[in-house]
Amino acid sequence: MQKPNDKVVVVKAVSLRNRIDDIGRFYIEAEGAAKQIDGLVNRYNLREFLRADHIGYKCDSSESFENNRWFLEPHAEYLYQSYISGRRIAIMKLKKAIPSILGTINFLELSDLKSGSQVVGGFDHMEAYPVLSYDDTISDMVDKGIEIRKVERPHHTTHDIVVDNAFILRLTQEALIEKIKRTEMK
Repeated sequence: MQKPNDKVVVVKAVSLRNRIDDIGRFYIEAEGAAKQIDGLVNRYNLREFLRADHIGYKCDSSESFENNRWFLEPHAEYLYQSYISGRRIAIMKLKKAIPSILGTINFLELSDLKSGSQVVGGFDHMEAYPVLSYDDTISDMVDKGIEIRKVERPHHTTHDIVVDNAFILRLTQEALIEKIKRTEMK
């Protein structure tokens, strides 16, 4: 039961009916989600400055997380799971890459439901990192008139750009798998 002071966060995402149960449909939905950034990338000529890292899928419940992880595991070369910000995050290197305007996406970030939040399950973001200097890239994008929101999280700071249907292009300083190797596999 929700108390009057409880904070409820609702996130809109590209939905796959909360449960992934068809790998063909998964790839169709993933490619559709990744295409949401195409207009932004083309309008501001960002293709040569950014590289795709991974696509994020938020689960609307812990049961959904378990079911989706179980279904996707055979379609992954490997999986690494960690607890980040109080929830499970599974990083999967997919056997089949997802095409995007910023290059192939080889990784899926599958996120469990964060405690105290309500989420419409589905693809909600794509992370990319700059080819050159992070700070210079962010500055250049702001100079071009792109609305970017700096988001400081306990585990890392990102710069988010909201595109179609509340899908987010999330800019980060490095590939997620490199961050995991550097911080968790010492």
